[in-house]
Amino acid sequence: MITSTPYYAQANGQVEAANKVIIALIKKHISGKPRNWHETLLQILWAYRNSPRNATQTTPYKLVYGHEAILPIDINLQSIHVQMQNELPVEDY
Repeated sequence: MITSTPYYAQANGQVEAANKVIIALIKKHISGKPRNWHETLLQILWAYRNSPRNATQTTPYKLVYGHEAILPIDINLQSIHVQMQNELPVEDY
């Protein structure tokens, strides 16, 4: 009997739960155009990765990269975080 992760879904419970959430979000987002699911996937993944989890009280993005994501609107509006980052010397970056 092969019990590696691809063959034994129970060992992959957290991934299966995350996939279920992502599939539900895609279904909500595409509504009447199921063939266009791939066009919305990047937006759904961005939202999922930048939403805090109850277990960690933080976002998966922050856990991976050590800081919150800088949203495109923050760059366009020159948020305080972006302004401070622009003033950092190269050696501190």
